[in-house]
Amino acid sequence: MGPTSSTQRATLGQAVKLPPAPGVISRRAVRVSLHPAEIGSGVVFRNAEAGVEYPAHPDYLAPSRNCTALGKAEASIAFIEHLMACLAAAQISDMLVVTDGPEIPLYDGSARLLWQAVQQAGRAESAIAWPPLVVTGPVRVAEKPGWIEAEPGPEMRLSYALDHPHPMIGRQDAAYAATEDFGTALAPARTFATDEEIRALYGMDPTPQIEQMCLVVYAEGLSEEPGLPAPFARHKLVDLLGDLFLCGRLVQGQVRACRSGHGLNQALARALLAQAEPPQS
Repeated sequence: MGPTSSTQRATLGQAVKLPPAPGVISRRAVRVSLHPAEIGSGVVFRNAEAGVEYPAHPDYLAPSRNCTALGKAEASIAFIEHLMACLAAAQISDMLVVTDGPEIPLYDGSARLLWQAVQQAGRAESAIAWPPLVVTGPVRVAEKPGWIEAEPGPEMRLSYALDHPHPMIGRQDAAYAATEDFGTALAPARTFATDEEIRALYGMDPTPQIEQMCLVVYAEGLSEEPGLPAPFARHKLVDLLGDLFLCGRLVQGQVRACRSGHGLNQALARALLAQAEPPQS
């Protein structure tokens, strides 16, 4: 990922089905399958239940809370960011994602299962060039208390500074370079939420099912030991990588983020697309 020159467009080598898993929105088992697609079609998400599909592009973003979603409020597809991060890391330019619900399940809250599925499907490369989206000058977006900035660089390098008031989270810093293995560096980092946030969202204390879908941060400890250094900042990098792949091209440049979320990530993707020269094949 993050080449210094054009790579080739690619799709999946074969279709693959993911195991059914509970959806955050639908509160039922949701089934997802990944399919090869025509070269040049980009990444497309289809909600088979609603009979709609949307390209993974900022123009199709839907209002959402704590995730990235495509489409319209009444028929959207939410929580696409972890899968998008896997596709960016695997350099998959063209793919069809089919879900039978309004979302991609969180599974265990990490990108690990999705990454394994993409690796299982394999990569079928084409002869068509896929130039990176080159950052040609400084770009910055901000909304208190967060900000993200990008500047030119020879490859993609992401860094994230997390500064959270909860004492069990606190200050964490993490970085991810194009030469690193996504499967070990970022994929295992789980979504996290404080028990207060969960009570605000669901009106109840965290349950074992919720603890299976995300890492719950309690006043005195975590629902599970993360097993990674700076695990919360690393998960923010997963979200950032996935949201930037809404550009439809691999970003070549240095991206630094501080206390940002999906809204700022998406704003940066729009700003980079506005700055970029159109791809030349």
